[in-house]
Amino acid sequence: MRLRALLAVTAAAAELISPKGYEAFTIEALATKAHCPPATIYRHAGGKAAILDAVVAIQSARTSTRRAKPSQVLAARTGW
Repeated sequence: MRLRALLAVTAAAAELISPKGYEAFTIEALATKAHCPPATIYRHAGGKAAILDAVVAIQSARTSTRRAKPSQVLAARTGW
């Protein structure tokens, strides 16, 4: 999955996690929102925990004094 697609997936995940929390977040709902099959999410972005880690890392980077771009955060992650 390309970086742009990963950014879209993590943005969609953040939107889904925010209103109801992590427990209500599902890969199936994320796949629907991202317009791809759930298998694609699992294959390229990992499971719920990996996606949550990416969302938290991006949100943390946005609020830090360094202001890292989301693409820099994802590019620095191993396996992404």
